Amino acid sequence: MYADTLGGKVVSIDRGSAKPTRTPRGEWLRIVDSITDHDPITEVLIGPFSNVSSNVVYLTYTVTAHPHAVDRLAADLTRKAEKLMADKSDEVTKGYTRAEIVTWAQQKAETDAYGLDVAAATPMIDSMVSKRGLSKSDVVNRISTNAALFAGTVGALLGRLQHLRDLINAGDLVELRRIERDELTTGWD
Repeated sequence: MYADTLGGKVVSIDRGSAKPTRTPRGEWLRIVDSITDHDPITEVLIGPFSNVSSNVVYLTYTVTAHPHAVDRLAADLTRKAEKLMADKSDEVTKGYTRAEIVTWAQQKAETDAYGLDVAAATPMIDSMVSKRGLSKSDVVNRISTNAALFAGTVGALLGRLQHLRDLINAGDLVELRRIERDELTTGWD
């Protein structure tokens, strides 16, 4: 980009990459755009401000806090925590089809019913036993063991997510930055 400068002031800008061929009102100077590092979630750039030197125009910006910085950062951290929870949950269910997963509650209910009364109706487990070649008690024991493992693992993940939400909801900007730096990705195991 180039700036047409006259008397130390920018009077027009050409956004092309080559020096313009049209006649300037003053002289063409190359523009150096120095965008300041900032967090677009919690900060806003104000500017650009131009500083004309003898052979270049520097564009600078001022970084200021976004008026809704706390709310925006809290929402961003919540989204990230929920994504981590989803990813960790996916790891737990890896290797199982969606069709299997949606039956887990039914399998657990039938297992619980069978544990209270061996004569209880267990149509899903009975169908599984007929195709699997295992005894009903073996299938019920496997379901019970897997359900307990799943509940413990997912319960820990839910507890971590809920703890992070509690911290995020109570945090100011400094605390939210600490959560982002120290807490967000830890404690999931």
